Amino acid sequence: MNSEEHRELDDAVSSIQSKYLKNLSSKIECFERLLIRIENNNEVSSALIEIKENSHRIYGIGATLGFERLGEIARRVEATAAELSQATSNRENLRRLVLLVEEMLDHMKHLQQPFL
Repeated sequence: MNSEEHRELDDAVSSIQSKYLKNLSSKIECFERLLIRIENNNEVSSALIEIKENSHRIYGIGATLGFERLGEIARRVEATAAELSQATSNRENLRRLVLLVEEMLDHMKHLQQPFL
């Protein structure tokens, strides 16, 4: 790959990263709604499944696009949600998940700041 092709590839990746970061708002809102459901003890089982599925997507795409820390946090969220969805969820374990999701949301908001 010559330097021109390398630059074009870098530009394409940067463009995809920018679009991804600009679209994080809808993902942030979704997770915030899911946290409210958990805090209100409203359909916790389905909220855990949605958290697991959504964090799995963020884990895969985030890591692929070079957002390693976001991918790692999302991986931890996914694993914790999966664990809780297969066991009896007590408030202490749910609180651990809520803290992880809040960490992920904080990082997503930090990444998104330049685009707001």
